[in-house]
Amino acid sequence: MSVFHPLRTFAAFRIIPSVRLTDYFAGERLRLCSPLSARAVAERINEAAGSLLWPFATGVVGGVWSGNIRLRYRSSLFEYNAKPVLSGRVREAASGSSLDLRYRAPLWVYGFYLVWYLFLALFAGLIGHGWDGATVGIFSILLVAPLGLHAVGSRRSEEELADLLDFLSQHAEAKR
Repeated sequence: MSVFHPLRTFAAFRIIPSVRLTDYFAGERLRLCSPLSARAVAERINEAAGSLLWPFATGVVGGVWSGNIRLRYRSSLFEYNAKPVLSGRVREAASGSSLDLRYRAPLWVYGFYLVWYLFLALFAGLIGHGWDGATVGIFSILLVAPLGLHAVGSRRSEEELADLLDFLSQHAEAKR
């Protein structure tokens, strides 16, 4: 007998993040190889990807600059902008080129979480023993709000990683 599980049945409405927080911050390592030279890989990616600076670009956006690659999947202008990015280096290899990548949080997110939780720790220290019900409630909401936003905002991360890898396979002939 099959058990009804709403998160599996209604996958489009999942609010559980696909990327665990540890993977989000540490990054999932990937190594791809392409028969093309690093220069050709960079040119093809830059031609095919949308601009990070153009806010209306959707799909795969980003590019390669000085051997560094940074790609992300943008579905709309008004989306969660702390979704994982695929970043790393493109290097020459014996049989073409090698892409050493990580699917991880954007760099600014590390700073945001550090400042946010330092602020909350300072706030908790300043209040000290003057905690009433409203203060505890507000503090609790502020404590979990970034995690809740992450859970909702990154729910399609596995699908977006697959789209990014398909993009690299199609345009840079890069395979695992």
